[in-house]
Amino acid sequence: MNVVVHTGNGEITEKKSRFLASLYPVRSEDEAVSLLEDVRKKYWDARHHVYAYVTDFGRIRHFSDDGEPTGTGGKPVMDCLTRADLTGALLVVTRYFGGTLLGTGGLTRAYGAAAEAALARARLAQLVRGKNYRLTLSYQQAGKLEWLARDAGGVLLDTKYGENVEASLLVPAEADGAFLARTADAFAGKVSPEDLGSRAYFADETGRIHFIGGGSA
Repeated sequence: MNVVVHTGNGEITEKKSRFLASLYPVRSEDEAVSLLEDVRKKYWDARHHVYAYVTDFGRIRHFSDDGEPTGTGGKPVMDCLTRADLTGALLVVTRYFGGTLLGTGGLTRAYGAAAEAALARARLAQLVRGKNYRLTLSYQQAGKLEWLARDAGGVLLDTKYGENVEASLLVPAEADGAFLARTADAFAGKVSPEDLGSRAYFADETGRIHFIGGGSA
């Protein structure tokens, strides 16, 4: 599953009708609805604001034709989100009517093309479901932990140095069992990872980790 890191905008013209599309990251259904209202206000003189959004790891899905013939707007926009395997995303296509009817087939193609144009200009990242662990180790053990985390596809979040080394890390859920087994073996059972719970996260283009539900590291 993927998330939107940076908004993408696209525009197409079909028989003088302008279709302005924007793909936004959203954290909740409430935020999607609020952002949609902002778009309506910005383009107050447009005839239609067709949209689709997906939140809550794909469990909440909604789309609207906003007055266009049934199935010609909201569905092709939602199909765009589905093909990209997106969650936490709102895609709005605003139409300025150009005076010529496009027909149901023409509308479906135009809304779909505008949605794809916005998607092509957005920046996406893969959403990872993982486990957050904290470990307390000796200085000699710290380097080995970094290797273990990297080998599991995980990432070190924070390392504090005192009398011992306290490290916080993320491990993808599918590698969790193997990571725990290898950690127990590497440290002869003398290091016990503290389970801090499950987290969903993604890395932006700089490698910075962002958590779904707020926060970054």
